[in-house]
Amino acid sequence: MNQPGYATPKIDVRAAVIKDGKILLVQESTDNCWAMPGGWADVGNLPSEVASRECKEESGFDVKPVKVVGVFDANRAAVN
Repeated sequence: MNQPGYATPKIDVRAAVIKDGKILLVQESTDNCWAMPGGWADVGNLPSEVASRECKEESGFDVKPVKVVGVFDANRAAVN
């Protein structure tokens, strides 16, 4: 079913949790690969809220995000 208006972008948020020189990775249930904790943001969620929630859900750790490290658009080609 087509809806009028703009398509809602899919925003994936990942958390780089680093302590004592080690980074937290979780095993993805879809492909068993290792990744930083994260997931899809719902409309209206702040990236920090998503990062905190996903870390808790996927690893059991409570984290407090301190900054955004980067933004990547998978639909854009890299420019050198």
